[in-house]
Amino acid sequence: VSSASAALSFSATGLPPGLKISSAGLVTGVPTTTGTSHVAVAVDDAKGAYRAASFSWAVTTATGHLKGDHGLCARLNRSSTASGTKVVIWSCYTTASEQWTLGSGGALSAGGKCLTDPHSGGPGTGLVIEPCARASSQQWWRTLKGQYVLALNHLCLTDPGASTTAGTELKLGACITGSADVWSVP
Repeated sequence: VSSASAALSFSATGLPPGLKISSAGLVTGVPTTTGTSHVAVAVDDAKGAYRAASFSWAVTTATGHLKGDHGLCARLNRSSTASGTKVVIWSCYTTASEQWTLGSGGALSAGGKCLTDPHSGGPGTGLVIEPCARASSQQWWRTLKGQYVLALNHLCLTDPGASTTAGTELKLGACITGSADVWSVP
């Protein structure tokens, strides 16, 4: 609400591809490409007040460990890059099987393949790597709380029961913002 007690309405031009803004000013979506966008945001109210701002928004990839709140890392089981390989938690090392990239289109990838919900399942579905296909079963977004949410069903990347046992398979679960579903940026 503006200082004149009028409702505000937001708009934007130049947002990175895959993002949109609501009239309430909430930006949502998953960026689909890397690069820099020149964004202009405007807000006005029913009484004619208007303000605008411009800025650059860079979308980049990030590579590194995907470390859980419990101090363990997401890893390709047995360091395999074969399609269908389970993703498990393990002590953090510098192996390639623990190097994840958060890239364009919301893909989380390791070993050249994407973290995938293989059966378009619900809570408890085990996660694997598959060839990247930009499918909703492979598109993740990271919340401000540190959760990775799957676009397909809005479930989170979860270490079931916040396990500290190496080899525990990562699964989809309800987003509760606890030690089971909070992860670092790679």
